Amino acid sequence: MFFKKVLMATDFSRPAMQMIDCLDEFQTLGLEEVILVHVIDSRSPGSNSRSLHVFEQEILDGLKADIGAMGLEIKVIITIGIPNFEIVRLAEEEQVSLILISSHGRGFIKNILLGSTTNNVIRTTSVPVLIEKYKDVDKETCRVMCLEKFKKVLIPLDLSVHSLKLLEEIQGISHLCKEVVILTVIEGAYDAEELDNTIITRLARLQEKQKYLEELGLKSKIMIRQGSASTEIITVAEKEDITLIMLASRGEGLIKNLLLGSTAHAVIQGSKRPVLLIPSTKQ
Repeated sequence: MFFKKVLMATDFSRPAMQMIDCLDEFQTLGLEEVILVHVIDSRSPGSNSRSLHVFEQEILDGLKADIGAMGLEIKVIITIGIPNFEIVRLAEEEQVSLILISSHGRGFIKNILLGSTTNNVIRTTSVPVLIEKYKDVDKETCRVMCLEKFKKVLIPLDLSVHSLKLLEEIQGISHLCKEVVILTVIEGAYDAEELDNTIITRLARLQEKQKYLEELGLKSKIMIRQGSASTEIITVAEKEDITLIMLASRGEGLIKNLLLGSTAHAVIQGSKRPVLLIPSTKQ
């Protein structure tokens, strides 16, 4: 997992501004360039003739200077359109390796995560998306939830080919990762016997994956839970003090549903921890 070029969308809200604090860690993963994007929503009155206000231009200039001071290349793009379409389009045109967006804020960033737009971004982009989370949103003390995002990673697995590919991504961040929590959620069973058999089968396969992580020098833990996938993911993330939830965007069972319906919305909205969504089409 390497992020050479990142697209960072900003709406000038305080949470969106805080995303710059995440860039240091991504530099250790090969980050070289940041594409800073501001979208003027074409659905807003007067958007086609709107230009940046002086204070907005000052903010962009300040962000450009701060990012440049980190030794990173910086490109600023200001465009008019429907925000989620523009984000996906620019991510593809600029060939970025990650889309970094805020989970709270005003304007288009907020809307992305409150309705169907977030599902459209996830379904249509072939680029991984990191959804940032914050403490003290809308306060002066607002800050990102986890500066060390890769310190303790939660990986929900349904044992599909797509979800298992998440383990391959760990190799690239092993130098940052202290522990990996592997979670599998059994959402239903016909009876107690079927449940026991499912637990035994999944545990055996997960233990094989745990050996792989140990060979990378990583501490790991296996957790098997029963119930709602989104609820269990959110609950485990809090109890285990997870710094990042990694999810595959395609799969079977919980992972497939997670990114196609209400479960996705529930995890993104309900989790206090950052979420990294990795499309199965990622090479």
